[in-house]
Formats: sequence, C-alpha cells, structure tokens
Amino acid sequence: MLSPRQIAVVSSLALSSAAVAQNAVQWRVEDGGNGHWYQGVAFPPSTTMSWEAARSYSGDQGGDLVAFASSAEADWVYSHVVSTSSLWQGDFGPYVGLYQHQDSAEPAEGWVWVDGTPNNGAVAWYSNQPDNYAPCGQEQHACYWTGGPWFASPRNFICDFPGTGFCIESGERCPSAVIEWSADCNADGIVDYGQIRAGELLDTNANNIPDCCESSTGCCPGDVDGSGAVNGVDLAAVLGNWGTNGGKYPGADTNHDGVVDGVDLAQVLGNWGPCN
Repeated sequence: MLSPRQIAVVSSLALSSAAVAQNAVQWRVEDGGNGHWYQGVAFPPSTTMSWEAARSYSGDQGGDLVAFASSAEADWVYSHVVSTSSLWQGDFGPYVGLYQHQDSAEPAEGWVWVDGTPNNGAVAWYSNQPDNYAPCGQEQHACYWTGGPWFASPRNFICDFPGTGFCIESGERCPSAVIEWSADCNADGIVDYGQIRAGELLDTNANNIPDCCESSTGCCPGDVDGSGAVNGVDLAAVLGNWGTNGGKYPGADTNHDGVVDGVDLAQVLGNWGPCN
C-alpha cells in the first residue's frame, strides 16, 4: 500500500505530463510588489489532484504553493492569476499553500502557510469557513471557493477542503493550484526564476533552480551568469552594461549599488576562474 507521500509523488508525475499552465507573471517591485512570480496550473479534466500532489508538483517546478504575506499580494494574485476562468470548476478554484496542523483545534486553529508563517488573513475565508465539513473528510487544506453554487465564479474567498481534493457527497473538486517562485539562492536581491527566464542565470537541467546554486562551489561574486566560473562571459556582461544598472543582466552590478562600474569590474577580475 502506497504512503500519502508516495501517492503525492505518483500524482505529481501524472500532473506534470497533463497539466495546463498559464504563463507565469511577476508582481514587479517597481509596481509596489515583491518581485515574486506566480502561475496558475489547471489539473487534467475529470481528475482529482490532492493538495500534497499539487505541492509536490510545485516543488518539481522549483517553487511552492502560493503563500500570501499581505492582502495586497493576495488581491494582485487574484486579479492577475486566480480570476482566470480556466482555473475554476463549478464553485471551486485553485489550491493555495495554506494548511492546518494535525491535531489542531477544529475548525479554525493551527492554520499556517507553506513558508511556515501563521495565517494572517491576507486572503479572506468565506463567512462560514473553515468549517471542517464532516461528509468531506478531514478538511485541513485550503482552496478558493465562491461561497456556493448561488454565486458566479470566480470570487476572492477561500474555504477548507479535504487533502484529497474531492468531496464525495457533492462531487466538487479543487481543479487547479497557484505556484509561487520567491527563491533568491544567490542572494542578489532578485528572484532566481525571473533571472533564469531572462537567460541571466544558467539552468541546464530546467528545474528552475540556478545551476550555481546546485553546484558544490555555489554562486560566487563576479559570476554574472551563474555558470560556476568567472570568465569572459562575465567580463563582457560588465563591460557591455557599463554605467547602467545592469539592464537585462542585473548581476553585472555585482555589488548591487545601482551602477555597473569599476568596483564590479574589479570583482570580476579579482575572482577570475572557477568558483571555489
């Protein structure tokens, strides 16, 4: 008999071959955002995907289920991702990265985001939620819900729902999930996912994690493209973006002072060769 983790892995593999994903979008810092990237992923029609499997799939993409730090973030993600009708089936929309710790007082205690922060009310529970509705099984995971069939979907509310993603009594299911990318493994102040998309950091195995962050040498100063070595490519990036903020290659501003200049050139020349 498969364990819940094994079931999640098997389901995640099935999802990876049949999921329909939106284009990822960024809540840009210059627009008042956090620089994170978000993507809605619809599960194959007429299938049921557990919350655990959806999270496993998100991890396989280098991200995690979305975790909201503020109502502004939740509203932006709803407007730019969740409100897409293809992510909804009937009353239900995407999973979010909110779950209830085992053995917490039902129905409202012990809810935390996948990043470890407690539920802060950034996205609103519907008025009678969470309710741990018994016919659906133990409801310890959250997804979007309109509030019932009498409301048109989508709506910016969540409910508690079984980890299986399916309520036998009503036939409802959570049909999708929202992935968030927030990692900055090289600590340059920019989310890695966007730098990979822009070709600024190498990701040869296409797992949305920079190669240098998976290398035993790690990422190093002057390694603009994250190749694991400081070489002519990095030198060209610095010289080609001289006097700017780095443009399409923000890593060329190696000391993150807002301008590519002699300090950055010295860092490239001073760290020439393989990263140690």
